[in-house]
Amino acid sequence: VEFGSDDKIGACQVCPSYTSNPERRQVNVVRWAREGYFTNTQNKDVLLEMEVKNCEDQSPRNLATLLLKYQPKNNGWKRIEYYRQGSFYNAQMIKSQQTGLEVLLVRSGWVAYGFVVDNLIIADVESDDIYTRLLFRAASNRAAADCGRSLYDVNIRNYYISDVNRDGYDDVVIDMSMIAETQRQGGFSDDCARETNENNQIQAVLINTKQGFKPDAKTSELIQKLKQVYDGEW
Repeated sequence: VEFGSDDKIGACQVCPSYTSNPERRQVNVVRWAREGYFTNTQNKDVLLEMEVKNCEDQSPRNLATLLLKYQPKNNGWKRIEYYRQGSFYNAQMIKSQQTGLEVLLVRSGWVAYGFVVDNLIIADVESDDIYTRLLFRAASNRAAADCGRSLYDVNIRNYYISDVNRDGYDDVVIDMSMIAETQRQGGFSDDCARETNENNQIQAVLINTKQGFKPDAKTSELIQKLKQVYDGEW
């Protein structure tokens, strides 16, 4: 296995027993692998991304993730967890200040009812399981913004790790584009005309508090604006 490779690095011909449709015929390609200190600080673990098109009926993008743990007394690698909810491809690793273990910073999202939701989540595998929690959410109502509502369109373009406040800990920086309505003619009637601030570049900063991540003042203001766009759980 070549860790970090984007190529097809392995395959099997039948859906494994731990999938929803075991024994179904399918070429399950292992496309990506990443090693890290996810469950302990002594031996590295491995995450594998698999294609599961026929093995799972509802996995996002037909991808799932395996967590393998190295156990010297058990003849090597052992499957610890199977995560049906998608892939951690292109994730960035952050060292937890509480445990010394590595967690994953991952982008995900969905489209529903004219809204586009763009999430940045933390994937934590330190307890022999994979848990995800929301770190930041951007949203767009561009497809649903008729004359009955104001247009607000925010999209994550890039995210990276940086010690913003120079305290020795990794903070999260999120670069985004924003299109917002600045002026309207015709009110909220069917023949309204809008003016927007096209391609405005904005940035969110989440400060590492050692117990988690906290938005700075400007990011807190942005989150309040985004809550007006997307009325789901924040």
